[in-house]
Amino acid sequence: MKVAVPTFSDNPVKLEKCGNSLFFKRLFFLEGILNSFLMSFGFDPNQNLQNDFAEAFYSEFKEFFGEETDLGYELYFLGGAESGPKGSWATFTIRNPFSSRALVFRYDPTSGSFYAMLKIQVLPGEEDWDLDSLFRRKGYPVSEFGDSQTAGGEWIFHSVARHYFGTIFRFCPRILEPDFLPEE
Repeated sequence: MKVAVPTFSDNPVKLEKCGNSLFFKRLFFLEGILNSFLMSFGFDPNQNLQNDFAEAFYSEFKEFFGEETDLGYELYFLGGAESGPKGSWATFTIRNPFSSRALVFRYDPTSGSFYAMLKIQVLPGEEDWDLDSLFRRKGYPVSEFGDSQTAGGEWIFHSVARHYFGTIFRFCPRILEPDFLPEE
């Protein structure tokens, strides 16, 4: 049985606003010891964040686009609990199997890193397009990702999902279709 233990560092925005005070440095040090102790008994404090991430992206996808089966898309969520540089990543993927395209959203709870990509399978290999760069290059008048992240508060994942899905819904709803050309 896994039990998720929420921690103060669950929200990267809170961490950013804390500054470098000695109190918070000690708090984060103690939190690291607690997390290590809990993980040694099978408790994973990042599991709760991974579940929140998946739930937020799934519910926002349904709100903007409806049922994935009606669109012919496949939705995937992958979460890791391994050690290492990418061991705790949470990944939410929306895939159109008929056009060999996918939107991939990744979050690393240990560092607070977030990535959003359009992946297109080509022969040979795969092209990865950073969504923020793609939106800027296409000239879509959208807010910067950092603004959405800062405004998210405790609903950070919903805010980030709405940022991307809102832009896609408004400016490029066919992003996963073969007729959408990212290079133009």
